[in-house]
Amino acid sequence: MKRTLCVLAALMLLLPSVPGMAVPEDENTVYKVVSERKKLYSLADTNYLIEDYQIYFLPDKSIIQAESFNRVLSAFPNVETYVYLATSSRSMDFDRLDAVPPLYELIRENYPNSKTDLLPIHSIEDYCRYYYKTDHHWNYLGSYTGYQQIIRMMLGADEPLMKPVETVTFSVNFNGSLNKLISRDNSDEPFTVYRFDFPEMTVRINGKRKNSYGKQDAYFDGKYSKRDKLVNHYGEFYGGDQGIVQFTTGDETKENILVFAGSFSNAVDMLIASHFNNSYFVDLRHYKDDMGEKFNLTNSIKDWNISKVLLLGDGYFFKWGTTYR
Repeated sequence: MKRTLCVLAALMLLLPSVPGMAVPEDENTVYKVVSERKKLYSLADTNYLIEDYQIYFLPDKSIIQAESFNRVLSAFPNVETYVYLATSSRSMDFDRLDAVPPLYELIRENYPNSKTDLLPIHSIEDYCRYYYKTDHHWNYLGSYTGYQQIIRMMLGADEPLMKPVETVTFSVNFNGSLNKLISRDNSDEPFTVYRFDFPEMTVRINGKRKNSYGKQDAYFDGKYSKRDKLVNHYGEFYGGDQGIVQFTTGDETKENILVFAGSFSNAVDMLIASHFNNSYFVDLRHYKDDMGEKFNLTNSIKDWNISKVLLLGDGYFFKWGTTYR
């Protein structure tokens, strides 16, 4: 697939400081204003749209979420817990790529009993490799890298990983969420994915049995919108946001996992689920509306025989100030 190359590093640029960004007056910045009202920027000399991470960095709410989570899990000393940060522009200061993202520092400090990891972004080139040009989500390379790190973190180096069967590029350009934010449909980035040979598994969405999660088979059969420039291909292909999605492989020799996530997990749900017997992916933004009640973490761990709990998200996920019970 053809991509605009990301070739300039931050220190090579002589750009003026962006209003609203926390950069010293004597320091250059790679943030170039696209829409000050929407707090939307382009990254250096690339065509990649990014956001201001400070909008999403709310330490007080992040700490409330961590304290609540730790309090509930303290009653389950045999349940292993993990936190994975998808380092999108919502958690990164691109003017300080040599520093640990402030949100990740907060995560490491406030989840002392959990294993933690993050998607490695050390350069502008890394970001362009792992993310869409006009969307806040990770692309097929970013999500696959995240999946590998998550499984290594949870199951160790000896766990066999799912391998892509092939790379498929669909004949449509993807105008993502950030383009839509400013009413643009000028993306030149094709929608590209990996195809996997997933093990057989049953799917339940909000408690109801479904044939599949997402429309991967339809896309591979050429059945997707080619005329509507604003279709959310990420959500259509991988599966949209739901209160709860359950995958069951039927392999009772494997563990059961509970994952709290937002839309970043959509691209890795089935990959992660292939390593477990029952996998429950919960999006607390939608759970109450979809299921008619608040989610009860304590009861779910007991009822579902959960042995692992994973928190997976970007800066948006960790600013919710979620309280668990």
